[in-house]
Amino acid sequence: IMDLNTACASVRTEYITREGEQEFETFAWMNGHKVIYTVPEGVEVLDLKYRETGYNTDFTGYFLCEDTFYNTLWEKARRTVYVNMRDNFSDCPERERGQWWGDLTNEIAQIHYGFDTRALMLAEKAIRNLVDWQRSDGTMFAPVPAGNWYDELPQQIMASTGYYGCWDYFMYTGDSSLIRYIYPAIKKYIAVWKLDENNLVMHRKGEWDWADWGDNIDDKLLDNAWYTLLLKGAAGMARICDDEATASAYEQTMEKIRIAVNRHCRTGALYRSPGYKGLTDDRANAMMILSGIADSSCYESIAALLNNEMRASPYMERYVLEALCVMKKYDIAMKRMKTRYAPMVSAPFSTLWELWNYRPETNSNGTYNHGWSGGPMIILSKYIAGIAPETPGYSTYRIWPNECGMKEINCRVSTIKGDILFYMNNSESWKKEYRLSSPPGTTAILRLSGNCARYKIKVNGRTIVAFDETPVRDIEGCRIIRRDKEYFYLAIDPGYWVIEGI
Repeated sequence: IMDLNTACASVRTEYITREGEQEFETFAWMNGHKVIYTVPEGVEVLDLKYRETGYNTDFTGYFLCEDTFYNTLWEKARRTVYVNMRDNFSDCPERERGQWWGDLTNEIAQIHYGFDTRALMLAEKAIRNLVDWQRSDGTMFAPVPAGNWYDELPQQIMASTGYYGCWDYFMYTGDSSLIRYIYPAIKKYIAVWKLDENNLVMHRKGEWDWADWGDNIDDKLLDNAWYTLLLKGAAGMARICDDEATASAYEQTMEKIRIAVNRHCRTGALYRSPGYKGLTDDRANAMMILSGIADSSCYESIAALLNNEMRASPYMERYVLEALCVMKKYDIAMKRMKTRYAPMVSAPFSTLWELWNYRPETNSNGTYNHGWSGGPMIILSKYIAGIAPETPGYSTYRIWPNECGMKEINCRVSTIKGDILFYMNNSESWKKEYRLSSPPGTTAILRLSGNCARYKIKVNGRTIVAFDETPVRDIEGCRIIRRDKEYFYLAIDPGYWVIEGI
C-alpha cells in the first residue's frame, strides 16, 4: 500500500504481489512530501523510486534578492502552483483536483512570472472551460469541467471573469481572439447582477455564499468592489469587440457604484457596508483601493488598517498586498508579507498552505499545498521588481522597481515576446546600477528614482542626464519620455542595456 497519510489524502495505491521478482508503478499520480509504504511480511523490497511528473513547462522565471525569506517564499509559491498544474488547474490535488476559479485567478497571475509560455495554454483552456459551462440563466460556476458539482460562488466568478481574471490574462498575452470568444458569455453574466435603489450592488448568494475563509468579512462591500472590477474588465473586452455602447454603459454603472459606495459606505476614510456589524474588514477595504472606489484621500487610513488588521485568508491576502502596492505602501506590504507568511517559509514543506494555521504535527487545518496561496510571487515580481505589461502582450511594458531597502534584485520573466532579464544593484551609497535585457518587438519603460541623478545618469556609458538634472541627450534606442517630482522615465528599445546613476 502506498499512501500520502495526510488529513486530506484522496489517493492511495494498492498492489497485490505474486510469487517471484516483479515491479510495479502506480498509474495514479500522487503529491505530497512523504509516501508511507506498508509492506506485508515475506515481501523483500529490492528498490523504491519515484519520478516527478507535471505539466510540460520550464521554470524559467525567477526573483532573487539578498533577503532569503522572500526568495524562499517566491520559490514555494511557484512550487505550489506547479503542483496544481496538470491537465487542468486545481486548488489542492491531495484533496480534490477540480478547477476552482478563486484559486485559478491567483494561479494564472503567477504563471506569467514563474514559467515559460507553454503554461499559457493551460490558462486559455481553463478560461474556455469556464464560459463553455455557462448555464442557461447566465450564471457560471466552478469547478468546471464538472460532473458532481454545479454551485456558483458569485464573488469568485466575478473575480475570475473580471479585471483580475480574464482581462489580466489578456494584458499579459494580447490574445484578442480569446476575448472575442468569451465576451458574449461575460456580458450575459453581468446582466445577472442588479443594483438596488441606492445604486449599491444587490447581494447574490448563489449556491454557496462565500467570500473568504475567516471572520469579520464585509461581503456586501466586497460585492461592490468585485462587480466594479468585473465591469472594468468587461468594458475593455467590449471595445475589443467593437461594442462601444456597452463599454460606455459599463463605465457609467461603475461611476454610479463609486458614488453610491462613498455616499452610503464610507465612514471617515474607511469603508463599511450598511448593516455590517463586524470589525472593519481589511480585505474589503483593500478591494476599495483596487476597484478605484476609494481615492487617494483614503490611502493613509486604509494603509493603517492593513498594517494592523490581518484577517484575510491566504486567498484574499494577495489582494491586500496588491492594494498596499497600488497605494505605494511597499514597506508595509513587505512587512505584512513577512509577518503572515513566516510560518510557511520556515516550515519543512516546499509548498504554501490553504490557511494560516496548518498544523504539521496533526495534518490538520486545511492542506499544506493550496493553489490560492501564492500571491507574494505576484507582488515580488510585479511590484518590487516592477515588471508588468503596459499594453497588451508586452508590446510596451514597465520596469518600475521598488526596492524597499533591498540592495539587489535579480528577476527574469518569460513573455510572448521573449525573456526579460532585469538586475538592479544599489549596494554602493553613491551609485545605482540597472541591467536590462529586453526582447524584440518591445519597448521597456524604466522608472528611475530622482535621486539617481544626484550626479548624472549614464546609459551604456554615455551621459543622458547631467548632475543638475538637466537632460543632456537621448541616445539611439533610449530616450527620456518624462520627468516628475520623484522619477525619470526612460523608453528603451530591445537589446542589452546598462543604466547607471552615479
